[in-house]
Amino acid sequence: MYGVPANLDLSIFHGATCIQVFIGEFQMQFHFHPEGSISVDGYWELQSPDGQIADQAMDTKDRTSYRIHHVLSKVVRETFVNDPRSFGFRFENNYVLEIFDDSEKYESCQIFPGNVVI
Repeated sequence: MYGVPANLDLSIFHGATCIQVFIGEFQMQFHFHPEGSISVDGYWELQSPDGQIADQAMDTKDRTSYRIHHVLSKVVRETFVNDPRSFGFRFENNYVLEIFDDSEKYESCQIFPGNVVI
């Protein structure tokens, strides 16, 4: 599927706490309590409260550090959908995680429960 649907339901993440961030060579996973997970194979950005890019998807050879830890133990206060390009979360500390559908050929992410593939 290409494009983030306008009716993407992210309500399960409202009030959820990000309890785990898994870092893989080609994938990031975000796990929430009491439920909800997102596996990201495509591009993502973490924006700091002042709107600057604090972290983003990049080739591991180009990376010196991660800053994605800013979402750990933080509650999702708001979700948004910018169809067909992206969706995201604003956390209680005002960091924003935005996940992009950046490929017409490959999956960019999966959302559970619901088995939503973008």
